[in-house]
Amino acid sequence: MKRTLLLIALLFVSVVTISAQTITLNPPFFEENEQIEIVVDFPTALADWGVSDLYLWAWHFDSNNVQINNPTATGTDFFNSPESARFTNNGDGTYSYFLTPTTFYANTGI
Repeated sequence: MKRTLLLIALLFVSVVTISAQTITLNPPFFEENEQIEIVVDFPTALADWGVSDLYLWAWHFDSNNVQINNPTATGTDFFNSPESARFTNNGDGTYSYFLTPTTFYANTGI
């Protein structure tokens, strides 16, 4: 089982590394109540995948390092993401998403 999980993790990292040129957080360090911008640079990946929109799927860990699955803003159906989860196409191969963690996750202690 550990081998299978490791293989899946390595495959995921490989796919993300190949397809995502850069992912930037602005500001790079922030408090949970500050608005941040996530900028993804995908110059050709979306066209290669045959899609035109990019959506955020996110979860967080609380202050006790417990994973909290709170898909309120990103929806619960991977194949039918809501508009609230869609990145903005900046027209230059980059996509932006703005969020404030405490509002986005409807939680504190993130």
